Amino acid sequence: MEEKVEKDSHQPKPVPKLLKKAPIQLDTIALDATLEVGPGDFQSAFSLVSFNPNAEGLEQELIFSLHELDRNPSIVRQGVLRYPAHLKRKGLEGEVKLLIQINEKGKVQVMEIVSSSHPDFIKPSRDAAESSIYESPKRNGVPVKVQFYLPVRFSLLQ
Repeated sequence: MEEKVEKDSHQPKPVPKLLKKAPIQLDTIALDATLEVGPGDFQSAFSLVSFNPNAEGLEQELIFSLHELDRNPSIVRQGVLRYPAHLKRKGLEGEVKLLIQINEKGKVQVMEIVSSSHPDFIKPSRDAAESSIYESPKRNGVPVKVQFYLPVRFSLLQ
């Protein structure tokens, strides 16, 4: 019996036959269609024919970035930044990044607290920024609103 097993192990295994298919011919007639991009059926639903903005009111609502102004607004009165006493005793320094908006009269409004190294730095940063007064930001000589990021740093060396 052992001899029979040995004989079977020496015979080569049959190789499966690969099936060869003829290449498929694709019909390119469907590719000749034009693919025009347009509003299609939505055109009537979203028509702006009756949209006519008032040019006077539109100019007042625009908010600009610093690089769009005639020059960066100078600070007229800087708000007082109060260092939280318990953080000062611990020797903790930090920074708060604010998104602020200065209106046409130079008044500051904090729009967003972007980041803060410690939550107790937020209120003094907001208070100092909002109590600051700037000269009117101007674009083409006309007072406008400006919005930008203001970093407020708390340093023990100051």
